[in-house]
Amino acid sequence: MDGLFTGLADGEHDIVAAALATTAERKKTLAFSEPHFQAGS
Repeated sequence: MDGLFTGLADGEHDIVAAALATTAERKKTLAFSEPHFQAGS
C-alpha cells in the first residue's frame, strides 16, 4: 500500500481505489471520500 500513497504524493496518481482503512494518521496527508462499504461488525 505504501507505493500507492507515495504515488499520490509524487503526482504519479490522481486517485487510488483500494480496500483500506481510513485512519487519523492517513487523514493528515490524504483526502478520503465517504466510504461506499463498511466492513466488520
